[in-house]
Amino acid sequence: MMVHSAMQEMVLTLDADTTREVTRLARARGHSVPQVLADAVRAYLEHEGRRAAMLDDSIAAWNDFPVGAQSTPAQADAWLSELEAGIFDAGPPPLKP
Repeated sequence: MMVHSAMQEMVLTLDADTTREVTRLARARGHSVPQVLADAVRAYLEHEGRRAAMLDDSIAAWNDFPVGAQSTPAQADAWLSELEAGIFDAGPPPLKP
């Protein structure tokens, strides 16, 4: 059950095609146009919140990646050759900083 806090009115200007589509959707769902728009804004805010959290997680992972954990191309090639030969180990050793 969603509890609504105090509602505030906003003015939204939409082009004619978008207005028609929102109105059509509201009628098809048996909702009011303001209800459809409020639902759309809430869904957008949730989406943007998840996107921001993913970006934060990505930046944290990048910052946590140890410097010097990369391998040289030669080390990577040697490791890939071992994989092709059926030798499965932990991968090429990290470079020393």
